[in-house]
Amino acid sequence: MREKEFKQLFERLVLAAAAPIPLVAIVSSCSGEVQGTSPATGGSLETGGSAVTSGGSSSTTATKGLGGFLGLGTFVRTGGTSNNTSGGGSTAATTKGIGGFLGTVVMTGGTSNNTSAGGTTSTTSAPQVVTCPDAVASGTGGAGTIGCGTPYCVLADVSGLGTSPLDSATCSPLCGTPALLCLPVTASILKCSMPCTGRRPGGLSDVESFCGNELGQYFSEVAHLEAASVPAFRALGRQLSAYGAPRSLRQAARRATRDEIHHTRLTRACAERFGGRYLRPTVSQIRDVTLEVLARENAVEGCVRETYGALLATYQARNARDPAVRGAMREIARDETRHAAIAWAIARWVEPKLDAAARQRVREARQTAVTRLINELRYQAPPSLQQTAGVPNADTAQSMARALASELWA
Repeated sequence: MREKEFKQLFERLVLAAAAPIPLVAIVSSCSGEVQGTSPATGGSLETGGSAVTSGGSSSTTATKGLGGFLGLGTFVRTGGTSNNTSGGGSTAATTKGIGGFLGTVVMTGGTSNNTSAGGTTSTTSAPQVVTCPDAVASGTGGAGTIGCGTPYCVLADVSGLGTSPLDSATCSPLCGTPALLCLPVTASILKCSMPCTGRRPGGLSDVESFCGNELGQYFSEVAHLEAASVPAFRALGRQLSAYGAPRSLRQAARRATRDEIHHTRLTRACAERFGGRYLRPTVSQIRDVTLEVLARENAVEGCVRETYGALLATYQARNARDPAVRGAMREIARDETRHAAIAWAIARWVEPKLDAAARQRVREARQTAVTRLINELRYQAPPSLQQTAGVPNADTAQSMARALASELWA
């Protein structure tokens, strides 16, 4: 397939996967300041009570005041804020104050807005970050591999949570930041991560969290990984030159490097707008590779992750309700579609140069990457990301990935 054909394919799959996006309150900064809320219509909170037009009060142990979602049924697990001058507060609060999310998960770090008898602010200590077990932290395989975005591990009692990836609502309070995915590694260690797409360089170092709200965290992570794609494409260009690849492929890799620099600027601006903090990626020296390794890395990072990333960006360019985000994703989708075409062009050049056994190993690596990607897409993006950033829900994301699997990856 060529670039135009990829563009047509992605647009067709996005139209087929169109899904309604829930209205939610939007948190615009790491301090949790509210950008906008949805009107209350009586949706239930998780642990009891119902939201009302005056601010999402709960009759039992959820939250009162602005800490509860204003009526569309999304829950707050603990904590929240009160804007009630004579009461309010949380009966089972991890945190009170504006640090709580409207409609998703309450995090730590807010202050009480109660001006009278509304209880005291109460915060728990941040989770203790620990070194991930090597096999998990490296993301090199096995059941412990989740996501691809700068994972970190925390101490937590997860003995009763099984061994499968958990969703954002469960992960965020345990991870201490809006992690979109987490996985129990042992009975006392939880690995937190944010799924990602795109081409990653070998030797990319892990970092900890970026921001205390979902939008800031999301775009900080995206900017970090866009920046990591710059050395990845530079290394690819050198490898293509070393093996005598056609000039068109070498030039395409250089152009992709410039694209990723531009994408970093776009997503960094989005991160900072939502209160996030850009962290420059640290990449150890990238080693020389054999032709088979070049083919395998291109199959995994290019033909699978970057190809899905182009489809995801196309979806976000159509569905993000924030005009600035939609404009940024439109530019990124255009470039990433070209990058997907580059990856498949490299595959057409390099894979026939391998012997039969090596080609089979490359095919197996690609299929393993497809399986892992679809597994990662089981996470449910919080409603704020679905609305503002156009991130698809789990069903839509997996549906699009499976469609790609049938048309490209089979």
